[in-house]
Amino acid sequence: MFVTPSGGLVPYSFSLLETCSNKVAEYEAIIIGLELAIEMHIDQLEVFGDSQLIILQINGQYEVRNAKLLPLYQRTKNLMV
Repeated sequence: MFVTPSGGLVPYSFSLLETCSNKVAEYEAIIIGLELAIEMHIDQLEVFGDSQLIILQINGQYEVRNAKLLPLYQRTKNLMV
């Protein structure tokens, strides 16, 4: 869900085609949201999530130790540039 500065809502949904962990799904959701924001030419974005681990990893407060999450983390960080 995107919320515009004026409070408007832009809903978006997607489905993952493979079974995965909650943490992988959280990263996939962030990646898809960032890609969509880039396509929409959004240059300022605030991201909210319910996984404290993922948020703290992205903010650089926690290290990514899970080998399966590392490529997703790197993709997320690349999209944030």
